[in-house]
Amino acid sequence: MLQQESYLRSGQLNISNFKSGMYILKIQSESGVVSYKILKN
Repeated sequence: MLQQESYLRSGQLNISNFKSGMYILKIQSESGVVSYKILKN
């Protein structure tokens, strides 16, 4: 599990060292929580 805090409105997440597969990106803000599926080949 990777956890990263950011107080910026935008940013980048480097997943180049991750193994191939499906990952779930969960973003939590004052407005709520949103999740994204990421497929890495």
